[in-house]
Amino acid sequence: EMKMKFVEKVRQLIDAGKSASDMQQTINVSEVWHIWNMLNDRYHIIDTTQLFHNFVEDSDFKVVITLGLDELKKQTKN
Repeated sequence: EMKMKFVEKVRQLIDAGKSASDMQQTINVSEVWHIWNMLNDRYHIIDTTQLFHNFVEDSDFKVVITLGLDELKKQTKN
């Protein structure tokens, strides 16, 4: 445990002089696939929610769907 703390502190000192672009880590194919899969699912949910929004006639439920849709769209921008 003491060795891990030491290594972590050394890494922080090394990283202190690096720019933000230098500190970016590479990601592997598996991580890219998971990110792509989550983003693809999110867009599918947005499309489905928009479809429901088009057919809903209850004004209260339409407000709820609109709020949910706005939140989903905000999450895809981040």
